[in-house]
Amino acid sequence: MNKARSRRGTLSRLPDVTMQVSRTTVLRWILAGMIGLSGGVWPALTPSHAGDQPQPRTIQFTLDRPLDAAAAPFVMASVGGLFSAEGLAVGTNVATSSADAIARVADGSSDFALVDINALIGFRDKPGAAPVKAVFVLFNQAPYAIIARKSRGIKALADMEGKNLGVAEGDLSIRLWPAVARQNGIKLSSV
Repeated sequence: MNKARSRRGTLSRLPDVTMQVSRTTVLRWILAGMIGLSGGVWPALTPSHAGDQPQPRTIQFTLDRPLDAAAAPFVMASVGGLFSAEGLAVGTNVATSSADAIARVADGSSDFALVDINALIGFRDKPGAAPVKAVFVLFNQAPYAIIARKSRGIKALADMEGKNLGVAEGDLSIRLWPAVARQNGIKLSSV
């Protein structure tokens, strides 16, 4: 006895095949109807013309100093099209200092700024300071370095005694020097 007959009792195999085709046909019509309905609804949910792309979100980003290695991730993202791929139009400008960059965020002329976290702490410590906050830290460790020409004979921090220490204007890392000197047994008055 064939399987169709055992399942359907007295139905022959031919009506079972016909019934199977009918179910498939019905399922195809249901699927076609669903696709048709979604085709009618989908255009209402999307822009009607290919040229009606959503406008990119404009963001003003401020650097606290002229371009240097710290700005590399942002420059590469811009050049590589990563911002535009996310629907962002990022404009970049350069402030005169971290304090200037923070002030631009505080007054709304800039949306984000890359600044020295120490400057932000100082800004926030002032009475009536705007509610500007850090949302991302670029470096896990501060990239500070003391560099010297080989001809000056400085091979260790202790060799700094009797030498002049220079720092870029507006760079807040000089505030760390007293702690570094004390930690390494260097007299502040000798440098």
